[in-house]
Amino acid sequence: MQEIIKKNVIVCGTTFGQYYLKAIKSRPDVFCLKGILAGGSERSQKTAKEYETTLYTSVSELPEHIDFACVVIRSDGCGGNGTKIAVELMKRGISVIAEQPIHKAFLKDSYKAAVANKVCYQTGNFYACLPAVKCFLSAAKKMNETMTPIYIRASFSTQVSFPAMELLSEATGVREKIKVETLSTDNHPFQILAGKLGNIPMVMEFQNELCPSDPDAFMQLLHAFTLFYPSGRLELTDTMGSVVYRPRIYVPKDKYNGDLAGMEQQTEVVLFKKENRALIDEVEIEWTNAIAENLIHFSKRIEQFQETMKQDHRGAKEMLWADKWEELHEIFGFSRLMDCSDYQHFSVEDLKKE
Repeated sequence: MQEIIKKNVIVCGTTFGQYYLKAIKSRPDVFCLKGILAGGSERSQKTAKEYETTLYTSVSELPEHIDFACVVIRSDGCGGNGTKIAVELMKRGISVIAEQPIHKAFLKDSYKAAVANKVCYQTGNFYACLPAVKCFLSAAKKMNETMTPIYIRASFSTQVSFPAMELLSEATGVREKIKVETLSTDNHPFQILAGKLGNIPMVMEFQNELCPSDPDAFMQLLHAFTLFYPSGRLELTDTMGSVVYRPRIYVPKDKYNGDLAGMEQQTEVVLFKKENRALIDEVEIEWTNAIAENLIHFSKRIEQFQETMKQDHRGAKEMLWADKWEELHEIFGFSRLMDCSDYQHFSVEDLKKE
């Protein structure tokens, strides 16, 4: 891997921002934590003390020589002021990677600020850096070189719908709008869309539900995608799952005369096998590693920009993803508020009992 120049970094926000802090501290070879920007709450003070760094409460207080900031605060239009803070940081000459989702209008403002102040900007998507997702995207791109998907099955929850649009676009290579043929809006917990992505038939299962008291909990899943090809199907079982390719079932007409051509293929090829681990370990280990990798990619973009002083095509792609995300929510409407009291824990050990 190309050597990265060590970057001075600050983290804005101490809720999900704590995972960014862990990611930065996990890679002291490429990152140096220079502080936390937050509101000054007891949690923020405790977090700054835990990470032995300075807590700042305004952009004007920040020291010089900060290379980039991780703005892990809800963006403007999504219940926070993350976009405003990002623009202030860029006016100080600090590049910014911001947590999604971000409405297209605010994304435009952010990229305009990046151009005006000669810095880099992007939204973060650590999901794309998780091992299973990387494997799925890589396999899909290889298959797309020789054939086109003939059917798509996509399932995801509203909390991760912004990165879902990126992953779906990148896996299929399709940039066109979603064409709705039928839409069932009363199949809770999932709303079902049948239509097309570009010219590819698609069924989408969208868990468009939120628990008011705990909006990031009670998801049935993050993402699950299946791409059907003329040769078979490629499946991401879950964002934190495995990746499987299953060849299309083919039985030669002359099988009973000894012609077995095509039947030597394995019925299932596991391209990436997920380890069994507790959710807390998944979040603490895999998510932290994926965030660190996402930040390393961003560091490389900064270095490339500083060498050429030319913006790359990332902004155009992000505008597309944001457009698709807004299109998705125009189709499905506001999230349904769900009753969180119906959650039931079930011991997996019970499944193994005779």
